[in-house]
Amino acid sequence: MSEDKTANQAPETGGAKPRMRRGVRIVLILSLAFNLLILGLAVGAVLSGGPKGHRDMRMPAHVRALDHADRRAIGRGIRAAYQEGRFEHGSTRSQSQALADLIAAPEVDRAALAGLLNAMETAKRTRYEVARDVWLDRVEGMSATDRAAYAARLRAVLAETRKDKPKRD
Repeated sequence: MSEDKTANQAPETGGAKPRMRRGVRIVLILSLAFNLLILGLAVGAVLSGGPKGHRDMRMPAHVRALDHADRRAIGRGIRAAYQEGRFEHGSTRSQSQALADLIAAPEVDRAALAGLLNAMETAKRTRYEVARDVWLDRVEGMSATDRAAYAARLRAVLAETRKDKPKRD
């Protein structure tokens, strides 16, 4: 019997082995699960290509292929056009609010909805045309070497885009 008593004693203290409380055990298990979750997210980000793995696909390939300096210059050109009053930047939000009000009305006013949608499309077209003109000015101002490098980056972006698309059966 004396052998059984010594089996449960810690050798350093000569007393019984301390048991881990249930609450501490649960906290440790939850901590381990959380650490595994973070590790899984990190590994997933690396395997998916990192932040560039989830590109903003609304941005056209010819814009994604621009280098940082060109993108900044085009952005400054668009802001300058806005400051010159070539288009209203905040109109989209107010038009969207007006659209929501028309949709929520008790009766559908088709003519008012169509007119507002036409105004929204016109504003969108104007913003697009301003951005297009600024982009054209930038490309026109590039040297032949810079344009060749830009074209090579564009081809690389297009090749990446093709690889990212799921294959059809």
